[in-house]
Amino acid sequence: MDEKTANDCSMDNNSNVTPEKIKDNCYVFVKFEKKNSVVYCVAKVISHYSSTELKVPYLRKRPALSRSFFFLNIEEIYTLYISNVTMILPDHQPPAGCTPIMAKLFTPGVNLNNYNVQLSF
Repeated sequence: MDEKTANDCSMDNNSNVTPEKIKDNCYVFVKFEKKNSVVYCVAKVISHYSSTELKVPYLRKRPALSRSFFFLNIEEIYTLYISNVTMILPDHQPPAGCTPIMAKLFTPGVNLNNYNVQLSF
């Protein structure tokens, strides 16, 4: 990962996340602050509703592969405020020679194990 990408991936400060940087079909790391905790999710941007809102489906964490995420068979679309996006994740690059099923799994190019990533939203 180059220095510019590493700086853009800061999860402590989402000031580098702007509507212009969030492109359709990119993956984003999302932070939701609850009353007593903070939870994170991974989403794929379908489109922009406005300069502050995105149209996204959330990915589910694959229990057997803790670093991989997948979509449900039934597509659920939600509205996401850009202010909740903490990081734009690297593009999905399935490993060469993997099976078609494994190619559908999204494995971010960054380690998210230290975050309370929800299995389902």
